[in-house]
Amino acid sequence: MRVKLVVFSVLLYVSMLVSGQSLLHMRSDLCAPLAIPLSISGNYGDVRASSFHFGIDYTTNGQQGFPVFSIDSGYVSRIKVEAGGYGKALYISHPYGITSVYAHLDSFSCEIASFVREKQYATQSFAQDILLDSNLFRIKKGDLIGYSGNSGQSTGPHLHFELRKTENQNTIQPFIFAFHQADTIPPVIEKVLLYPMFQYLSKEPLPALNIALNNFSAVTYSSNNCRTREYVTSDTVWLTPSPFFMGIAAYDFLENNGRQVSFYTSRVWSDSTLVYEIVMDELSFNEVGWVNGIIDYQRKRLQKENIYLQYQYPGFSLTPVKRSVKNGLIHLSDTLVHWITVEVTDFTGNNTIFKFRVKRSAESKKNVVAAQDQGNIIPAGKLHKIHRPGVDVIFSPNSLYASSEIGVRKLRRGSLYTGYYLEVGDEAVPLKGPVTLEFSLMNIPHRYWQKLRVVRLNGKTTESIGGEIEGHVIRAKTKLLGAFSLAVDTIPPSIEFLNVKENSRVSKFIQVRVRDNLAGIKSWAGYIDGQWVLFEYDRKNDELRYTFDDKCIPTGRLRRLELRVEDHCGNTRTKTLNFIY
Repeated sequence: MRVKLVVFSVLLYVSMLVSGQSLLHMRSDLCAPLAIPLSISGNYGDVRASSFHFGIDYTTNGQQGFPVFSIDSGYVSRIKVEAGGYGKALYISHPYGITSVYAHLDSFSCEIASFVREKQYATQSFAQDILLDSNLFRIKKGDLIGYSGNSGQSTGPHLHFELRKTENQNTIQPFIFAFHQADTIPPVIEKVLLYPMFQYLSKEPLPALNIALNNFSAVTYSSNNCRTREYVTSDTVWLTPSPFFMGIAAYDFLENNGRQVSFYTSRVWSDSTLVYEIVMDELSFNEVGWVNGIIDYQRKRLQKENIYLQYQYPGFSLTPVKRSVKNGLIHLSDTLVHWITVEVTDFTGNNTIFKFRVKRSAESKKNVVAAQDQGNIIPAGKLHKIHRPGVDVIFSPNSLYASSEIGVRKLRRGSLYTGYYLEVGDEAVPLKGPVTLEFSLMNIPHRYWQKLRVVRLNGKTTESIGGEIEGHVIRAKTKLLGAFSLAVDTIPPSIEFLNVKENSRVSKFIQVRVRDNLAGIKSWAGYIDGQWVLFEYDRKNDELRYTFDDKCIPTGRLRRLELRVEDHCGNTRTKTLNFIY
């Protein structure tokens, strides 16, 4: 029998209406999406390489193929299939304004899989994004909808599960409604950091105070079935008159499997005033790449640690930030002793608190930023264009979190086709949105134009960031600063048959490895005896796979496969194979 879990109602949503119905009209006996015990490997709001995590990841014991069930009645409103991203994903809309999402599936249930397959053959395309009305696939609570897998940009077999507001597709914390697990362990605060504002805006921002909490003893006590761990130090930190803000290195500890995941809330008080508050209860997909606006980007990049900044860039808003008094800046207007309190809480209500004292010194501090040679200050929130001979760099109003010093210069060691690399700032500067690069093609022979890509120098190698030609310009966008140039790709993709040889017998599937040296795979098409067949693409593993269907390809004789693969520069390779099925 599948496990039924009781919904946790939250007063926060009493007055919230979605699609005209209260979210609290959600059923109180939702069905778990898996029949195996739910074990979390990724939490809602986790900080990933370049984004927040928008759902819950449930482990599947390193295996694929576990049945996946609809948490409640509704209808299939969207089916998406892609080589990256969520892979095979199913969206079910429920009548109370919530959509549940099930991603990285290995396959859909029979009826849905058959429908998708027909669409793929009709369009001769593996990738699909199908929006459906409420009449086609009606779903009851507990219905089988698919099987867990590892499709798309997945790092291993698991089920990615989300809850969204149907109205705007914002994701919401699933634990607000269901599937929250018992937890009696408070979150862990590894360290707290204090950032003077003038120093954070300098070229090499370093916190003036870095306190590791393992140097202190804590008092732990229980209240209302929750546990609190509290650290208090009587030491006083002396500060210069500059305003400052806090950073927190913290995580939650899952009781049932020992994994470290993100916390639910963080708060900072100056004496009795709540200065800053983060609550991971809702995220918008408009904010998917804005994770670097909430963490210390340099420490993440260089030291591989996530420091959550309790500071909000001017003009920058993020849904989880619920309170930001003066953007989180704390001003000490006198020389009295003040208490700073940092609190981190998990969803159950277990919390960890650290309190310490600060006092402003009478000594003044020069404004280091004003004294620096600031070079090219690129303003945040404005369109800004930098021209160099043969190239333009364009910052949109959404490119930067804060006004930043970003130099642009040519380095005379570049590619064959530009003779230089264009150095744009330093990758230590986080970008909120893309920066556009436009290279002139006037001095490049026309015969090479369609083979050009804009590349970014990544260590000793280069990586393509794309390139669209318009007039006499090739244009590309980047989410990382660094060194850029142009490269020509005239090499077609490689094709390697993995499980079949010429004139050999095949029983279930054909597996092929396809790779490209620069531009990346754009399209592919497989034909057996001249008939198009569905090759599914697993981008992370560079593999195409065709699974035989007797309805499409009858058994019993010699067949001929033709596989064509094209990259983004129009280079094409075709490979044929005779086999017996």
